[in-house]
Amino acid sequence: MQWQTILIPALSTIILFSLFYGIARLRDDYSIIDVCWGLGFVVIAGTNISLHGGFTDLTHGIIFLLVTLWALRLSGYILYRNLKKGEDSRYKAWRDEWGDKAPLNFFIRVYLLQALLCMMVASGLWLTLAQKTILWNYLSLIGLIISLFAFCYEAIADYQKDQFKKDPKNQGLPCREGLWYYSRHPNYFGEMLFWWGLFFFSLNTPFWYLAWIGPALIVFFLIKVSGIPMIKAAHEKNPKYKDYLNSTNALIPWPPKKDSP
Repeated sequence: MQWQTILIPALSTIILFSLFYGIARLRDDYSIIDVCWGLGFVVIAGTNISLHGGFTDLTHGIIFLLVTLWALRLSGYILYRNLKKGEDSRYKAWRDEWGDKAPLNFFIRVYLLQALLCMMVASGLWLTLAQKTILWNYLSLIGLIISLFAFCYEAIADYQKDQFKKDPKNQGLPCREGLWYYSRHPNYFGEMLFWWGLFFFSLNTPFWYLAWIGPALIVFFLIKVSGIPMIKAAHEKNPKYKDYLNSTNALIPWPPKKDSP
């Protein structure tokens, strides 16, 4: 593997996140980085394909299309959501905590760190698209089916949550409609499943034994770090959420333990 295969996608990703940092400074809204997250994978996928002669087979095109559709939908949804509510409360808390050093801390501890995490999560995708030829077989078909299902599942979950929040009478209440009846985080379930779907494409490459790292990191971050724990901490003191937290699975879709009014 040539050094350009690692260096150019990495630099492209850092440049993308740096550009969004500039936008954040202009808008005075550091949560714009959430929009950048999905686009980082498109940059990594696109630069890898370009470095290896473009779309040399159908599988390259399918993987790139899957990643692009997923990223554009996610980034578009987050942008739409953020334009309505302004800077996320997490970033406001960090801004207050860091004070005068907030700009530097955001650049190093948030933007550059997320660029690095993006590259780590994309490691399996990176290794897969670095191959000039990717075999298409039943494993590829399984990966395609899983990724398409996960894409639709995550999109439906986000749409249902957005529609629920639009109704003023639901202010402060947990969403228990549609997919959210069976899981507190169906959007995260869909996102994890999407990356495991892409993992199946990697099984047809020489580096298949390393490709699990990216999907495993997504699962770890969402379950243990920045996903479920942060949302639970924000709502666990709310009495309106108590029954929802106790009765409904955090991730895996399943009928709740008890039905509540």
